[in-house]
Amino acid sequence: MKILLIIGSAVLGIGLFVVSAQISSYYQSDITQLTNQVGAFGPLVYIGLTTGAIVVAPLGFGFLIPVATQAYGPLLAAVYSVVGWTLGSVIVWWLIRRYAKVYVQDTKVVQYIQRIETSLPPARLYVVVLLLRVALPVDVLSYALGLGSSIRFWPYLLTTVVGITPFAVATTYAAAGTMENQLVVGVLAAVIFLGGTLYITKYSTRT
Repeated sequence: MKILLIIGSAVLGIGLFVVSAQISSYYQSDITQLTNQVGAFGPLVYIGLTTGAIVVAPLGFGFLIPVATQAYGPLLAAVYSVVGWTLGSVIVWWLIRRYAKVYVQDTKVVQYIQRIETSLPPARLYVVVLLLRVALPVDVLSYALGLGSSIRFWPYLLTTVVGITPFAVATTYAAAGTMENQLVVGVLAAVIFLGGTLYITKYSTRT
């Protein structure tokens, strides 16, 4: 049941991304006109929305990427996305450390993260975190690291920025391309996220 739910979420995410990209492309002139009207306020709104989507994890953010791509071009859309996701991740890290971590120390996921952390030297731990940044959704890993890891702020920030940048670049440039490109990138991202999620789900439940 969990696997079906995860697969269903991945398929839904791909569909929303492709549909949003096609609609945004169709209304490109209207989006450009609106962007010119709002000026510098537009990027701030987009960054705020992507930040909120990480902090309030169920919101999601994939459907916003094509709109930003049509409004600002793929490069700036990627930069704004990285800024928003990073801000959201930092806020999650701070809130969890400050208010919630003490209440979840006995959960299996937290214990799994702690076992990984204690079994690896710092350099290898940062590499693992970086790979997980690539393999898991931004919001999911931000909550997991905030809850279970004692990683310091600057390594957390650096691994976040480096890990999410490839996804941001790939999705914004795909959103500006053909439907085939969007499907390829969407499926590839879904497979990576699905594999990472299933791996963590499987091994975090081991005693």
